[in-house]
This record gives sequence, structure tokens and C-alpha cells, in this order.
Amino acid sequence: PNLTELDGAVLPPKIGFGAEVEAEKMLPPSSGNFSCNQEAVPMIVNFLKQYFEIYDNDDPAERQALLEAYHNDACLSIVANLMVYYPDKEKQPFDKYMPVSRNLKRINNDKRRDVFKHKKLNVVSQLTELPKTKHLFESFKLDVPIIQPTSLTFSLKGLLKEGDEVFLRGFSRTFVVVPDPKSQFQILNDQLHIRNPSAEQIERI
Repeated sequence: PNLTELDGAVLPPKIGFGAEVEAEKMLPPSSGNFSCNQEAVPMIVNFLKQYFEIYDNDDPAERQALLEAYHNDACLSIVANLMVYYPDKEKQPFDKYMPVSRNLKRINNDKRRDVFKHKKLNVVSQLTELPKTKHLFESFKLDVPIIQPTSLTFSLKGLLKEGDEVFLRGFSRTFVVVPDPKSQFQILNDQLHIRNPSAEQIERI
């Protein structure tokens, strides 16, 4: 690949690609948070604070109060990802999540339907069965890529502490919400990914 001359003839310059950047032209650091419309951010942050205040109750059964936050036709899917490295991985069981994990590479079609929750009663019932948590707000990163008159999509990632053993988890949550005159937003689609925290996330706390 470093050949510049062949049989006395100088070869043309090597063809490169845009992704090949020189060392002095490194990519800029990640901004952490992004929104296509900054005016929407305060509303979303307020919504998330209220949501997780209820979600993080000491008794997961109290998550029933989240019924008003979900649309009648709401959907929920949960994926447990065991691939992310964590030093105490063997001490971080995922047994509460694996039975409801909708990892499409690991489950058959029948289970894909069973673990996919549709209608808000089924969604919130599933949430009450998950372990109790304490989300670490200082770790949150928020992305708001899509804002439309009829819906809004935003993703949240960060860390949470789980259960009495205080397992540290990494998570990402993607919400699709629709306008609601009473509560401002109602969740139409909720996707939860739960995993071990990355080394970078651990260093930041």
C-alpha cells in the first residue's frame, strides 16, 4: 500500500476516503446533548423530571401512577445488552430483564410478540415488575432529533442505580410522544435498553 514507484514509473497518488483523517485533523469531540429545536428542551426536561420522580419510587408498584403519562395505544420494548464491559460483570445479574428482553437475534417470533407490550395497561404493568431504580440525573445526555406538529422523538442515556444491592447500570431510553392537552405529552412508544456501564461512564461519576 506504500508503493510509490514501479519499474521506474511514479505511481499516481493513493485514492483515499473522506473518513481517513490526518492526525492533526481529528474529529471534534461529541457535544453530549443535541436538539433540533432548543425551545423544546425545557418542556422535555420538565417532563422527564416528573416521569422519573414517579419511576424511581422505592416501591416499583407505585409506577402505576405513570398510566396518565402513556397513550392508550402505547408500546414498550425492552432490550438487555450484556456485551458492554464492566469490571464486576459477574456481580451484575440481568435475571430481571432477560425474560422480557426483546433482542431480535436471540428470541423466536413467538417470544418477540409476547415481550412486546401494547396498550398502556400492559406497558405500565410491565414497568411495575422491573427492579426499583434511582436514575443519576447528572449523568443524563439528551438528544432531540425529531420535532413534528403531531409527535416528538427524544433519546436519553445515562446511569442508574438498581435495587437494594445498588447495581450500577447504563441505560438508554427512546420516547416518541404526542401532544396531550392535559399533561402536555403522552408516550406513544417507549424503548428501554439496559446494559452494563461503559468504562467512560464509570470514570465520569
